[in-house]
Amino acid sequence: LSASLSRFVYFLNGQGVRPEDVRNEHALAFRDALALNELSRAPATALVNTVSVWNMAIDRIPGWPQERLSAPSRQKVIKIPLDQLPAPFQQDLGTYITSLEAPDPFAIDGRLAPLQPISIQIYKARLLRFAGALVRSGLPVDALRSLSDLVTPASMEQGLRWMLVQSKGKTTASISETGQLLSGIARRYVKLSPEEQKGVDMLAQRVAMKPQHGLTEKNRARLRPLQDPATRHKLLTLPEQLFAQADQKNDFHSAALLRELAVAVGILLYCPIRVKNLASIHLERNLQRPGGGRSFLVFTGPEVKNKHPIELELPKRVADLIDKHCATRSPWLCTPDSPWLFPARQSQDSMDPNTLSRSIFRIIRKSTGLDVNAHLFRHLAAMLYLQAHPGAYEAVRRLLGHASLSRTLNFYAGFEAGTATRLFADVIDAERMK
Repeated sequence: LSASLSRFVYFLNGQGVRPEDVRNEHALAFRDALALNELSRAPATALVNTVSVWNMAIDRIPGWPQERLSAPSRQKVIKIPLDQLPAPFQQDLGTYITSLEAPDPFAIDGRLAPLQPISIQIYKARLLRFAGALVRSGLPVDALRSLSDLVTPASMEQGLRWMLVQSKGKTTASISETGQLLSGIARRYVKLSPEEQKGVDMLAQRVAMKPQHGLTEKNRARLRPLQDPATRHKLLTLPEQLFAQADQKNDFHSAALLRELAVAVGILLYCPIRVKNLASIHLERNLQRPGGGRSFLVFTGPEVKNKHPIELELPKRVADLIDKHCATRSPWLCTPDSPWLFPARQSQDSMDPNTLSRSIFRIIRKSTGLDVNAHLFRHLAAMLYLQAHPGAYEAVRRLLGHASLSRTLNFYAGFEAGTATRLFADVIDAERMK
């Protein structure tokens, strides 16, 4: 904390700001001073780090000023806040959201089951983002009176064209999914005329992305180095290496960070769960120990993306890493009573999945030179299992928690081609020896 905050505190002292008077405007002035005096190549990043450590000090140091700071988001925000849209639009959007939460079972073309809350949040965010795109493309905000104003062929084309310009003429997953959402709203909720619906569907098809078959080339490229046993060994032994590095450090905070990431990598190697589930592991609810030295990761249906429960056994070596880390992480990473395996630094919640994934990526690249994010462990698990057991797609489906075998086949069919080729070569060689 001292090393991270010394420059900021020196700046505040020079400005005559008392500790109890520190506010966001002082943090912004610090960023501007860094840029003006060229003391930092990335003033915005320095601001984020300073704010994070200041807030950490509030939780760690008795008597520290209690005013929490926040750094401005560096994301380019397109969506319009709901309260800035006309009241009739807000009301119509609320009615639509209600239809997703509690659909009418007798409605023709209506939904048979309610959407999950996370899906509803995504739908709402996409609609507000598209409304923002329309406004930024020149449509007066007062012209948006209901959802029907979003899904006319003219409005859809205007908004989608603006979004394509922002993405340099290439459709993206976000644009494609927005087009599909607007097309569905036009058909089921607004109920356009057949001619207008035809135009809306055509626009949605124009920006639709082709269905993905197999892994992306980017993921295939990241997996190729892991085909080499020596390279793969670096990743497989990384948890123990990180713990060994942590034991050599005099900086207890840095040591705790290394152990935390070692635990994350260790879990992903043996239990390739989604990073959202990894980040949300509760030490009592999700990490269960029935006795006999056995440990299980357990997630109920509502906790999982596809609603299929997960139950995977952790090897003893990983459970031991977890125990060692939890015994030494406080007060450097969290309070002693934190129930989360990966606690957030600035709140009592679990860590943000994106934050954890970025940290995993950085430590693996730094330690091994490999580009491996949290999700790639799922692809690695499928590759290794199918190479050892060609054709065992059902086992891979169960390991990864896929809802259907077709999804597993779509992604990983052919992963064991090298093994199959070698086995066939053995058959030919055997025949030649007869």
